[in-house]
Amino acid sequence: MIESAELARSYIDGMTAQQFGSSQLVQDAVSYRIGIIGEAARDISPATTDLIPLDWRGIRGMRNRLFHGYREVDLEDLWKTATTNLDDLLVAIEAFLQR
Repeated sequence: MIESAELARSYIDGMTAQQFGSSQLVQDAVSYRIGIIGEAARDISPATTDLIPLDWRGIRGMRNRLFHGYREVDLEDLWKTATTNLDDLLVAIEAFLQR
């Protein structure tokens, strides 16, 4: 999860939301990495997720939308996830690992 979050963040480093919206390649790369995070989240035990303050249901739900197309992915939501939520995920998981 950490590796995919860091890679997704590196793909958009220095980009604006408008540039992101214009690059299908970057959108695809970020979507894939966020989907991988959701896939990994499925394998974390409930006891562990209880100790890490993240929206685990939302993380898994985003994976489903990205990989199965249950509904169209909103680029604004994808951008927010990549620019804000991934930072929160990294902070929470790294804090847990340093316990």
